[in-house]
Amino acid sequence: MTTLNVYNLKGEKSGTAKFETVPGQKLNIKLLIQAVNVWQSNHRRGLAKAMTRGESSKTTAKWYRQKHTGRARHGSKSAPIFVGGGVAHGPTGQQNYHRVMSKKMAHGAFVSALIAKAEQGGVMVVSGLEKLEPKTKAAINLLSKLGLSEKKVLFAPEKKAVNISRAIGNLSNVSMIPADSLNAYCVLENEAVIFTPSSIPATSKPKKRKVSK
Repeated sequence: MTTLNVYNLKGEKSGTAKFETVPGQKLNIKLLIQAVNVWQSNHRRGLAKAMTRGESSKTTAKWYRQKHTGRARHGSKSAPIFVGGGVAHGPTGQQNYHRVMSKKMAHGAFVSALIAKAEQGGVMVVSGLEKLEPKTKAAINLLSKLGLSEKKVLFAPEKKAVNISRAIGNLSNVSMIPADSLNAYCVLENEAVIFTPSSIPATSKPKKRKVSK
């Protein structure tokens, strides 16, 4: 269990909140690495493609006679053994790098990411975010008061909030994901994660926490 400071929209400390995801769980570096690898693999696009011999612009006609040349027998110049010919067994552009991680492991990795981020002081709780003005200036002022102006920040309310979405829409270093949809990669990718008092309990629910998407 970790005790986090709760701040208001003025950046002032207004209380504390108990942060407990899975009782007794400790930081698991190996599980974190696996979760990150799975996430990156599932977002990899298989675009690499090699030209096959059928796509080669070389002639397909037999380019010298079969016998009495002293050379090996060859047909098309588009064969893989010739320069400019097709590639044998090369990438097709339809590679599938999809990997799967169980919900229990994905949630365990997420908890480890939160533990690691909390130890670095990168997990915060801000109350009253539902009252935040849907203006860029309001978001900039809040981040400035929290000392996060130059950092990559992730808002994690209980559910998607329109006012927060509009306030951070023009800020390239700020994003928002509902707390029950967070995963380990999202937490590690950002320098600070901001929860609301009501969204903290959602971190203990693994049902929607998938690394495979």
